[in-house]
Amino acid sequence: MELQLSRVDYQQVGLTAPKCLKILPASVSRAQQKVVVGDSDGLLQLFSMKRGALQLGFKTVPGKAITRLELGGALNTAKDKIFVSAGNEVRGYTKKGKQFLGFDTNLAEEIQSMHVSGSDLLVCGNYVYSHFKDCQDANDYLCPDKIADVISLPAEKVRNIVPVLAGEDRLVRVLEDNEVLYSVELPGTPSALHLFYGDAGETGDLVLYGTTDGRIGLIQLGRGSASHRWVCDASSQAPSLGASGNGGATTTAGGITCMDHHDMTGDGVKDLIIGRDGGAVQVFSYEDGDEMEPTLRFTTAINESVTSVQGGVVGNADYDEIIASTYTGWVFGLTTEPVDRHVTSESGVVNLSSESREKIDKLRQEVEELQQIVAKEREAYQSSTQSAFPGISAVPTFSVNEKMALSCPDASYLLSLEVQTAIDNVLLQSDVPIDLLDVERNASVVSYSTCDPDSGNFLLATYRCQANTTRLEVRIRTIEGQYGTLQAYITPRLQPKCCQVRQFRIKPLSLHSRIHNFDTMRPVSVLTLRGKFTLPEMHAWVSFCLPELPERAPSTDSTEFTFISTFLQTQVEPFLQTQVEPFLQTQVEPFLQTQVEPFLQTQVEPFLQTHVEPFLQTQVEPFLRTQVEPFLQTQVEPFLRTQLNCRYQAGEAVFKSDNISTISILKDVLTKEATRKKVQLTISCEVNEESVVYTLNLLHPKLQAQLFLAKQVSLIDALRELEAHESDTSFLSPEYQYILDNADTLQQQYLKQPCHLERLYGMITDLYIDKYKFKGINVKSRVPQLLEILDNYSSLDLQHLISFFQAT
Repeated sequence: MELQLSRVDYQQVGLTAPKCLKILPASVSRAQQKVVVGDSDGLLQLFSMKRGALQLGFKTVPGKAITRLELGGALNTAKDKIFVSAGNEVRGYTKKGKQFLGFDTNLAEEIQSMHVSGSDLLVCGNYVYSHFKDCQDANDYLCPDKIADVISLPAEKVRNIVPVLAGEDRLVRVLEDNEVLYSVELPGTPSALHLFYGDAGETGDLVLYGTTDGRIGLIQLGRGSASHRWVCDASSQAPSLGASGNGGATTTAGGITCMDHHDMTGDGVKDLIIGRDGGAVQVFSYEDGDEMEPTLRFTTAINESVTSVQGGVVGNADYDEIIASTYTGWVFGLTTEPVDRHVTSESGVVNLSSESREKIDKLRQEVEELQQIVAKEREAYQSSTQSAFPGISAVPTFSVNEKMALSCPDASYLLSLEVQTAIDNVLLQSDVPIDLLDVERNASVVSYSTCDPDSGNFLLATYRCQANTTRLEVRIRTIEGQYGTLQAYITPRLQPKCCQVRQFRIKPLSLHSRIHNFDTMRPVSVLTLRGKFTLPEMHAWVSFCLPELPERAPSTDSTEFTFISTFLQTQVEPFLQTQVEPFLQTQVEPFLQTQVEPFLQTQVEPFLQTHVEPFLQTQVEPFLRTQVEPFLQTQVEPFLRTQLNCRYQAGEAVFKSDNISTISILKDVLTKEATRKKVQLTISCEVNEESVVYTLNLLHPKLQAQLFLAKQVSLIDALRELEAHESDTSFLSPEYQYILDNADTLQQQYLKQPCHLERLYGMITDLYIDKYKFKGINVKSRVPQLLEILDNYSSLDLQHLISFFQAT
């Protein structure tokens, strides 16, 4: 069933943090519910709707910014108590606005996430987790990486408190008192946790997680271990969409910020509602319960970061609704109520209901009042600026929500800038070479200025935004080994004109992503550093080189981190699209249609339907989904890419990688940092010749696919011209026919990877130079010969390239 939702704006509050909006439970079934929301001004307000008008229940005085809002109450009763965190304090309110709790947690950090279960209060800063029982300290835990979210399994079902922490190190930790009972590896960095169906399912141990790269997954947390039930790439299911609805021109990507469950489709089963920081609200249906990943039913683009989503009955008692909040403070609903319910048409005359007329009259009155206030303030401002008395020109302040995250599938960074008011323009300046890639959601106009690389200025680009644009996204691809600073100058549409600057560090190994398992069987080169340095000093140097590392140094005597290269990887998809797919369509498919299909339909299909299909659905499919897929994502996939292992302690650091260029970059940067700190190092490097061949084998499919794609794209114009002059193109070879039929797809794929081939050439060249640099041999004079081999790579083979590398 197709789900149709219409947007209704309720009010605008201050800036909101994730999960700072809740819908209070109704006392009677299908009764209109109340909404409570907290903002960065410290205001907590509760409102409800009555006859289409907003009724304010209560509103607190301003204070510290509210960072989290949760509902609580005694176990097995309605959760109608409101708890908010601000700074390191937790306050509790009744639904009438009376404060009954003011608790100072004495946390060294500000509270970033919180969960309430009966008389248990779980609060987390960036690294510190604290558990309070009846406002008394019960347990504490220092997490080695930043905590993204906290939740606990329902005490009504598991009979004791089971805290669950989501860490930015791609781990979900299940705690018992103040110790980690066990950890669960995730395919991405978690950003939000939520109980399955809102109550953790029948068994009380099912937890949903959302990741920063847009995936949602379900894990079952047992007593001593966990199992993955399913992982869903929610962004890949989403169709292209525009401002709203189910069609348009902009894709809905972005990380998961919030989740909730409510029956939006009316089938008696709760649906999953998710909000994204890319500006989308989506509804998924569970067609097979917890056995299968959910199916996308509705998606809409908000063009602002969605911070909270809740399902309930708010605007009209007869219609279910999603209440959502955005970063800039908009609180709106997506209701199942038809837009034209209050409109009738007779003989071409449109008639409005009395309720709609009252609403329109009230809105007109509010607009007139606002116009009078604006005119009055404008006159006051103009008179003060023209006064003979000296005045003070105040620069308006505005908040910026910035994020620069690595996207592993395409080895690029997504820079998002969001302002509470409309953006006029954004100027990007970089002192290192970077590429700006197209973003489908970006509707701004970009212009480039001429730069002088000798003066340390490699990029100067200006994005001019359309009216009422509050969010800008830019996709950036960096070059490993080139490190520096990217600066964004953000100018809003405010008077007087002002600008804020945000700086983003581009790290030497910026295209590496963190994992948990290192393949000890692959050939590696080893870099060893020894000297009078401490573990925090070495951790700071390594953090300077690599992303996704915690700012705080580990509290242990030694530590170990493992990374994969997101660019140097075997990408099977391009190879399949450019090599295997054409062969299948032109050679295999005709044979299947004429020879195999008739036999299957008459002989094999009846047998499969009665014997094999039930077995596959009940036995094989669940096993593949719960056991094989997670294993492939977390164990097998990383081994198809080059890896880096870092192990260090006070006085010694060891780095292992199958890519010698990675070792070379680390050696250069760490040596420079040690020299700057005046720390003497003893450096030893063991180069494994087999690791070079291993890396070339990983690069081979990607290089071959890119060359083949470039060749296909170069033939498109000629083939299209031929098609324009020939009525029948059946005489073309299957390969050329495939290129003609899929020309748009091939061009789109080629445009998504600008300078990709040049980057591969550069990496292979660096690999060649670095191999002999460790031997003290300068081979730059032989680089032209290497480039000639790469230009003719399609007619040669991998062994020819390996032979050139091995020749002295």
